[in-house]
Amino acid sequence: MPKPPRIILGSTALAALLLAGCQAGWLGADPERSEAMARTAAGASTVTEPGAASAPATALKPRVVPGALQRALADPARLAADRVQDERLRTVELLRFFRIEPGQQVAELYSGGGFWVEALSFAVGPQGRVLAHNSPASAEARGADLEGRFAGGRLANVDQLLIDNHALDLAPASLDRVLLMHAYHEAYHVDRTGAWTPMDGPRLMGQVFAALRPGGVLGVVDYVADPALPAGEAAFLGRIDPARLIADAEAAGFILESRSELLRNPSDNRRSAIHGPGIRADADQVVLRFRKPR
Repeated sequence: MPKPPRIILGSTALAALLLAGCQAGWLGADPERSEAMARTAAGASTVTEPGAASAPATALKPRVVPGALQRALADPARLAADRVQDERLRTVELLRFFRIEPGQQVAELYSGGGFWVEALSFAVGPQGRVLAHNSPASAEARGADLEGRFAGGRLANVDQLLIDNHALDLAPASLDRVLLMHAYHEAYHVDRTGAWTPMDGPRLMGQVFAALRPGGVLGVVDYVADPALPAGEAAFLGRIDPARLIADAEAAGFILESRSELLRNPSDNRRSAIHGPGIRADADQVVLRFRKPR
């Protein structure tokens, strides 16, 4: 029987599961906390950021041979409901742009219902591992989606990390790739209801920088806001000014290595909410690849 994915919960009542996360290498294993707390081409549409220092791609794992990623994502074991969205979401092109390869250790933060987690699971293969992070509130809201995705021992190379925004405690230099897919704008969202633990963007970027190995990649996709909008108002719409996102990443030490035009839409109204029917598919999106210097 396939081994089910581990679920690491941010609760002191389940410290044993968190300790298992430490032993797996996902969570920091500081001696004072280990008992309590328990990774080929960029695509034809890629444009290198002018003035950005170029860094060689990581040599941690062999390069993907042409077609390998397409074959991995076409595996019939992958959910059919996901596979039919690949053309619209440009799944193959984005994972190639982010240099996703077999055998890597990869994390997706704020992974929602798990579409990208499942794609990553098949892309890195049985020799790789994927860390799927969600806040407990988000995981509860996506409960049915996640139950179906992991039912019957599916995605055995995925560990679920259910923990609040500021308690990631990822082990230093443990990851080859980290993805933030339509999530970072939340760093500027002001939730006056108290239902959502605020996200500290600079702190999050610092945690990601520390968790990546030298030469590792942070891949970001997010909805583009009119730069004239205040950050909080843009976040309420589900958007962010790319210049603000880039500034936060560079302040943490990342180099903007490249950007892709795959999901750009110049005709989009960047002052509209992305939550309305039919808007999300057509919204202007920024695709950025940052690298941690060696």
